[in-house]
Amino acid sequence: MDISSQQCDAAWETMAELKNQIYSQEAVIKRLREDANQYPLSSSTLHKSHQKLSTTIDTLRECFTCPLCYNGFEKGDAVSLRCGHTFCQRCIDAWAASTNGSDTRTNIESQKTTDARVQCPECRTTGSSRVRLYMLEEAIRLLARAERERESVEIEEQMRRFDLEVVDDPKPTDYLAD
Repeated sequence: MDISSQQCDAAWETMAELKNQIYSQEAVIKRLREDANQYPLSSSTLHKSHQKLSTTIDTLRECFTCPLCYNGFEKGDAVSLRCGHTFCQRCIDAWAASTNGSDTRTNIESQKTTDARVQCPECRTTGSSRVRLYMLEEAIRLLARAERERESVEIEEQMRRFDLEVVDDPKPTDYLAD
């Protein structure tokens, strides 16, 4: 079984191509290791910490929701009654209109009388007036900022992982060709 010089040359070329592919894969592995060191979000302790913070943000979001429509409060949207219950502006206006038999879209004077006579949808305390709680608004603003930052971090991590998965694959060669 003699090997011709042509077969030998083809084998050497194939080995050279494989060697080049190995070098390129080693470069990719080196880059991946550098990225893993540069972006510590992939470490398990930071990932767990991020998950805990994310859970805390979700819990806070549940606390800062209107008990009538279940939508999250936005800045300037939360209205607290003297009894201590808090609702979104839209829901408390609709509730006041339905319980007082008036349309809140009428004139300003009827709105003021409706405000004075609003009944709490939860505890049914009558005569509750609306109170604006600035600390609550600030907490809602901070929660919204934390949610935006969390989304930003998650998007960055997804993009980083996507970039790490994209590997320049050399063109497939026909190793069986002579």
